[in-house]
Amino acid sequence: MTSDTATKCTVQAFFAELFAMEYEAAERYEELASQMDTHNNIAVAALFRELAAIERKHAVRLQAHGQSVQAIRPRDMLLSRGFELPETAPLDRTHYLMTPAHALALALENEEQAARCFEEFAISAPDVEVRKLAAEMAAEERRHAALIRSRLAKLPEPPADWDHDLDPPRHS
Repeated sequence: MTSDTATKCTVQAFFAELFAMEYEAAERYEELASQMDTHNNIAVAALFRELAAIERKHAVRLQAHGQSVQAIRPRDMLLSRGFELPETAPLDRTHYLMTPAHALALALENEEQAARCFEEFAISAPDVEVRKLAAEMAAEERRHAALIRSRLAKLPEPPADWDHDLDPPRHS
C-alpha cells in the first residue's frame, strides 16, 4: 500500500472499495455469461449468471453500510493484478468451450485472490477499524472459496480434449 493510499484508508473508503469490487465482479460474470450464450454454452452461461447474482447481492448489502460508497473513486486500495480488482475474472482465462468445472475453478481463484488481498490489508491498513473489516472480509472470502471448492468437487473432471473443436468459430 502506498503512502497516498494509506491516507485514504478510511472505513468509508474501504466500503467504497468493497462495493466496487463486488459490483465489478458481478458485471464481469454477466459479460462472461453473455459470451457463453453467444457460443451456446448454456450450462456455463447459467453458472456465470448465478455467480453474478451472488456478487450483486454482496454489492447491494455493502451499499447499506455507507450512504456514499459510490462517491469515492474506487480501485485505489484493492487493485492487485494489473487493472483488475481482486474478484474480477480475467477475460483471458475463459474459453468458449469451458465446462462448469472450469468456471468454478476460475471463481475459486477469484475468491482466493480476494481473500489474500484482504489478509494483506488486515495487516497493513493504518486504520484499526479497517484492519478489522479487512480480516472479516478475508474470512468471508475464504468461506466463499470453501463453498465453491465443495461444489467443484462434485463435478466431473473435464476431459483432456475439452477444448477441441472440429469447427471452431471464425471471425469475419
